Amino acid sequence: MPPWGIDADVGIQSFRNDPTLREDEIETIAKWVDAGAPMGNSRRHAETPRVRRHDRWHIGQPDLIVT
Repeated sequence: MPPWGIDADVGIQSFRNDPTLREDEIETIAKWVDAGAPMGNSRRHAETPRVRRHDRWHIGQPDLIVT
């Protein structure tokens, strides 16, 4: 991916692994934003992760704690 904007009318116009959105993808996102960015089907959402207690070690006690 080049570190600059690609001018689609000049020079090389395609790059390997180019993450640039196609025009139809940009239009889809714009329509979603214009519609107020609705959440979609709530049955398809991932479950909210449980928040673990911040005062416990969840991957085992560390060998050393530096304060």
